[in-house]
Amino acid sequence: MWEPQGADLEFDIPFRELAFEGVPFRSTVNVLPTVNCLVELTEMPFLVCPLEEVSEREGETEGGTGPGGGMGVRSFLRLYPHV
Repeated sequence: MWEPQGADLEFDIPFRELAFEGVPFRSTVNVLPTVNCLVELTEMPFLVCPLEEVSEREGETEGGTGPGGGMGVRSFLRLYPHV
């Protein structure tokens, strides 16, 4: 059996029911939150971003045709890693 030597590893399970679409690099992928970070592990390069390094911005945009023929308003949330 493999045993880590000098490594302090902690494993976390993503919350699939809270997944959302995002574009961390070049393509749209499902980003999954965990207790400590946001992860995307299906396409390379992988994304593992600790939550304490993320800030958020809410916004709205108008466009398209909404119900009744009027302009639709779309809400979104953008997450930015602290640089």
